[in-house]
Amino acid sequence: ISAPNMLNRIPLAVDRNKGIKLGVSNSSLPVYGISFESPSGVFVDNFSFRGNSGLPISKVTQAVYSGTNNCLGYDLIILEYGLNAVSPNVTDFSWYERGMNNVIKHIKASFPNTSILLVSVGDKSYRKDGEYQTDPSVPILVEVQKRMAKDNKIAFWSLYDAMGGYGSMVKWVEGDTAFANRDYTHFNFKGA
Repeated sequence: ISAPNMLNRIPLAVDRNKGIKLGVSNSSLPVYGISFESPSGVFVDNFSFRGNSGLPISKVTQAVYSGTNNCLGYDLIILEYGLNAVSPNVTDFSWYERGMNNVIKHIKASFPNTSILLVSVGDKSYRKDGEYQTDPSVPILVEVQKRMAKDNKIAFWSLYDAMGGYGSMVKWVEGDTAFANRDYTHFNFKGA
């Protein structure tokens, strides 16, 4: 394998009617992914950082992101983080805003010709006095995310508003057709 760059793309001629088996005998060779796309269409690559606020995205070096972009040529990056930063007692998200502004700057520098969309957190409910209601920090964080998008000149879409805003998670969980799980936080298959 010739690997002149930090990240390298190796196109393979594959007969789609036969199986394919790939093996790597050098265990120190990092393999970031295998892609079986057709020559045209819409393709989604999920750089999943589950269970966190999104701030660790900046720990991936610009060289790795730029190398990935050089191989695959992204048109759009969608950032959807923040739900793990939400808590009923949090009213100040300045720490999150500073951190995510750095993340956005890092992504913009790594993918200079790629559009970026920031998707807000969705509604999330918690139990108060025996009833589920919107976590009071959710609308606060949505406004912070809206401001971050404006300040960084990237697109913004409010998932919170698209769901129906305040109290929508309760409706998504308890409606005739459930669109979210009984944790009042995560969408189910139908809701997603």
